[in-house]
Amino acid sequence: MLGVGGWAFATGRLGFGPLSAADQEAADVIAAEVPGPAWASESQLQCAADELIGERRSGDLAETGLIEEDGDSWTYTGEWEAADASAFTESILDCSEDWEEQLGEQWALSDTECLGEVGAPTVADYLAVDALEVSGDAATQAADAAVADLDECYVTDPTLGKVTTTPVYRGVRFTFAESTADNAQAKVTIEQDGSERTLRGSTYRAAAEEGGAEVCVTARVTAKYAWGTTAEASGEECGKAEPKRIYWRELPRCDADGIDDCRSWELRYEGFASFTDVSATLRQNGGDCDSQSGQCTFTTSSSHTGRGGIVTWSALPDWSEEFVAVVDGMTAKLPN
Repeated sequence: MLGVGGWAFATGRLGFGPLSAADQEAADVIAAEVPGPAWASESQLQCAADELIGERRSGDLAETGLIEEDGDSWTYTGEWEAADASAFTESILDCSEDWEEQLGEQWALSDTECLGEVGAPTVADYLAVDALEVSGDAATQAADAAVADLDECYVTDPTLGKVTTTPVYRGVRFTFAESTADNAQAKVTIEQDGSERTLRGSTYRAAAEEGGAEVCVTARVTAKYAWGTTAEASGEECGKAEPKRIYWRELPRCDADGIDDCRSWELRYEGFASFTDVSATLRQNGGDCDSQSGQCTFTTSSSHTGRGGIVTWSALPDWSEEFVAVVDGMTAKLPN
């Protein structure tokens, strides 16, 4: 029996000892074609493939369907059995000089002590499903258990940065201090009136229908961990847009028909809702506006920008009466 065992050891027919040429070629094919983990080095993948073949041999892995004979060579299929996949990914970790440090850097963990407590076998169960796409109830349950252990170690509620509001024209600018999430990537999304978008930079301009309107948004910070878990925190923030206003703007030249020497002003509006009626009532010295047409109330439809002109008023150079325009309770006086 000793003679038979020695011959088997030398030719690589048992699950230990030197690899045969066929076994080594199978290991090389697996190492070269396995899709991940993406962070694993070529030497780690080769080391793990050698260990897998050393334990299982090419013939066994051909029977499970992970590799197929291709003439005098092998073809990698990617059809992993759960136990082989976990063994392979655990070997990837073991083939690292410090797998906790390597993986902790890839996963942006603030410390790796807890990662070491979770342990390589448990982490390997997650990697088998994530990197090698192993399926099946047993593999999924093992991966879920690994995620639960990682969550217990590292998942905390993220913190939404302080928010300041600034009134702007028909809107509010929300400025966000940096949001934080330990051991995870933080993303801030803004929801307004059922529409959601990712915050780019640190500011978000929320539109208001008209000046002076209150605008509220829901800010949500989402922390996404490398193993797929997410944690969220949110809050509602409100601010008011710049108020609507009316004012007289003097024109550079006389705008009255048949008069060469006069002063002219245009009554302007800003901050109004688009395409709505804007009515101005003009009064001189608290009474009738004393216009040539006899008309003292003028109505226009606001532009899409919410700003424009309502009416032009002209007077002789020596005119000095008090002249008031009233729009929605706002007043603008001449002389300014």
